Amino acid sequence: MSPLSMREVVEALAHRIATQDAPVMDGVTLASLHSAKGLEWDAVFLCGLNEGLMPISYAQTSDEVDEERRLLYVGITRARKHLCLSWSLSRTAGGRGNRKRSRFLDDIDPKRRPRRAPYLP
Repeated sequence: MSPLSMREVVEALAHRIATQDAPVMDGVTLASLHSAKGLEWDAVFLCGLNEGLMPISYAQTSDEVDEERRLLYVGITRARKHLCLSWSLSRTAGGRGNRKRSRFLDDIDPKRRPRRAPYLP
């Protein structure tokens, strides 16, 4: 295998970047916060923004909590037009009862802070 020229390397990198764009077809993309880095969508729904999930329960040190905060920032900044943040008031999976929304939501500008909205079936 012969070494690549600089031009071939640049072309290969350009192709890799181009293939990471949001899909051009209609549909839904399910992505983790980690895999969403560098991508954007017109509408983004971030679900499960509860303490214990965001920040994740094993984030114990201030550095780990800060990393979780940065990860949420990545998710929030993926939205071009619409952003929906949601959390549950209660959750029974794993035997857990009442839940609190993530402390990170308190850092959002009060004028834009998420508010509790009723569930509409």
